[in-house]
Amino acid sequence: MQIALFRLQTEFSEWMMTTIRDIRGHTFLKDDKLLIDTNVWLSVYGPIPYRRKRAVIYSNALANIKRVRCSVFIDVIVVSEYINQYARLEFKQTGDQFNDFKHFRDSEYFQPVAKNIATSVMGILNNCARCGSGFPEMNISTVLGDFAGGDKDFNDQVIAGICKKQGLQLLTDDGDFNVPDVLVITANNQLLSVAAN
Repeated sequence: MQIALFRLQTEFSEWMMTTIRDIRGHTFLKDDKLLIDTNVWLSVYGPIPYRRKRAVIYSNALANIKRVRCSVFIDVIVVSEYINQYARLEFKQTGDQFNDFKHFRDSEYFQPVAKNIATSVMGILNNCARCGSGFPEMNISTVLGDFAGGDKDFNDQVIAGICKKQGLQLLTDDGDFNVPDVLVITANNQLLSVAAN
């Protein structure tokens, strides 16, 4: 019982250290330095089946970010997630046509999909500066320990580490992003409701 209470208090403290802002009321400034998460890129530049109701909100935000000339950064982990999720979403659209994802990826059907993904990624990269994850300096024991606890996503921790190290704000639609000391800007109501409490 005490362990569960301690864990709940720790999680609450982490949420309290994470500043979460509603993107719909947020004003982007020229001096802002942003890292944009995979889910936001997919909602704006992903395949049609991925379109979410918040895609318009994020599309408008990206237009504002570009208009005021914020600095936008991207890391290989975001690019990798984008490519893999986009490809898997396309695979799901094929129904039972392929036995598994590898069969789909090795087929002729995948070639135009891969070309579309590569074109999207190049468009994204043309609007971003590349940054590094700082993997060599990362306290991997802590990151893996948090992951092993079952309540922390490994990639979220890496992204948070990038944001902390480089002083970046995070634009995400991830409803359970709960890494402390990162300014999070979102339209995700689940995340915003945690911030309101």
